[in-house]
Amino acid sequence: MVPFGGPLRAAKAALLTCWIYLPAHLWGVQLRELIPRLFQDVYNDLAGAGKAPATVSLFHRTLRTRLTKAVQLGYLGQNPVARERVSPPRAARRDYRILSPTEAKTLLAEADGGRHGALWTLLLLTGLRPGEALGAKWEDLDGNQLRVQRALVRLQGGAWRLEETKTRRGRTVSLPQSALRALTRHRARQAECRLQLGTEYADRGFIFASELGAPLDWRTVAHRSFRPLMARVALRLVGADRHRPKEKDTSRPILSGPGMRIASAAGLPSSRPGSPGLGPTTSGTPQPRSCWRPANIQKSLVRCSATRKSP
Repeated sequence: MVPFGGPLRAAKAALLTCWIYLPAHLWGVQLRELIPRLFQDVYNDLAGAGKAPATVSLFHRTLRTRLTKAVQLGYLGQNPVARERVSPPRAARRDYRILSPTEAKTLLAEADGGRHGALWTLLLLTGLRPGEALGAKWEDLDGNQLRVQRALVRLQGGAWRLEETKTRRGRTVSLPQSALRALTRHRARQAECRLQLGTEYADRGFIFASELGAPLDWRTVAHRSFRPLMARVALRLVGADRHRPKEKDTSRPILSGPGMRIASAAGLPSSRPGSPGLGPTTSGTPQPRSCWRPANIQKSLVRCSATRKSP
């Protein structure tokens, strides 16, 4: 029923998704006989069976992509799972909050001097996407202006490639002095490492690279560096809270400005009343979406913040 053309990896993923969730009686239906009601019934049955809305939504997007391809190839006159024809259950949108000034300053202080301190400082102060930061090269830096024109993408088997940014257009980001100082120290350490290794160092020009010059793997860096960093931040905040008198929180978003996103966005989901967190949620302030989007970063924030106990 479903055409599985296109790149092999995407075709395999689509086939597996349909194999799991598409009922057996639909596999023998001719493409021209597909109607929206058939798929709406499938979505309703999956939701009734307890499948998460996000799961059903993933299945719907897979079908829509493949059936759109069938329309382009002339096998179908119109897509039966187009947005206006079916209504899959919507996944609940997660809320995020920004770091308070105290939390952001604590994170910057703890990250300062670490091997990946410049990376965390740049992400926090500019709102760059992780792939954009890891794909940045020294040639993109001109004074306090950083040209964002590519993103590093990881492939299977440890391979990587550079692609366009998510918005498919470059932009220039103005760096604050604290980010410039962090990058200056980072560049000096990188140059020293390059001199020590000599020809063993494969210089590709990346601002953030491994000890041998290879581009960093975001998931590895997040697991080995960011999670321990947030654990230290949480411990410092716990120690500060024990000696701080209770007072009304009047924090506001910090470190924002022209040419930058909200710099203190850190992907921490809003906590329920009474639940642990890294700090008080700023009230009366628009809550920006996370600038650190990968799920592992959000999970690490939740895990680390859970170590904090109320004073």
